[in-house]
Amino acid sequence: MNRLQEEALEIAEEFGQRVYPIRERLQIEDLILFGSVAKRKENHRDIDILLIHHSLIFEEFKQLLVDRKDIPDAEKFIHLKQRLLSSGVNIQSELEGTRVLPLIAQNVFNVNYMHSDFFRNAQYRKSWRAKNCNPDSNYDTRIFTQGFLWNPLTEHYDIPANQKYQIPQN
Repeated sequence: MNRLQEEALEIAEEFGQRVYPIRERLQIEDLILFGSVAKRKENHRDIDILLIHHSLIFEEFKQLLVDRKDIPDAEKFIHLKQRLLSSGVNIQSELEGTRVLPLIAQNVFNVNYMHSDFFRNAQYRKSWRAKNCNPDSNYDTRIFTQGFLWNPLTEHYDIPANQKYQIPQN
C-alpha cells in the first residue's frame, strides 16, 4: 500500500474513531468503508462511507440534500450540523482536529446514508435503490460484498460487511 492509500485509510479511521463512540446518540448502527479506498486502489478519488442508521434526522437529510449535486458537500455539512445540534450532538466539535473536515470541504469525503429499514422493508429498499443505483449497477450489492465494517476493537475497517449483512434481492 502506498502512502496516499495509507493516508486515505487513516482518515476514514479517524472518522470511525470519532463517530462510533457516539453512535447511540446519532442513532447509527454501523459504518462501512467501501469503494476505492476499501479495495486499496492506488488511484482513489475520494473516501466513501456508508452510514447505516435508524435516525429520522439522517433520513430527512438524505431525502432533502444528499443527492443534490448543485450543493457542495461543505454546505450540506452545515445543514446536517444544524440538524444534529437540535438533537444535542455537535458533530463539528466531534470531528474537530481530524483530516475529515477539510476533505468534506473539498467534496472528497462522501457519506451515504441507509436506514436499517433497507434490510426488512421492500418498499424502502426499492426507493433507496431508485435514488442511489443506476438500473443495473448493483451498487448496494457491491457495497456489502466489497466493503468493510468499522471494528471498534481494532479501530480499523476490517470486518467484511457481508459477514453481518445479507442483501435482499427484491
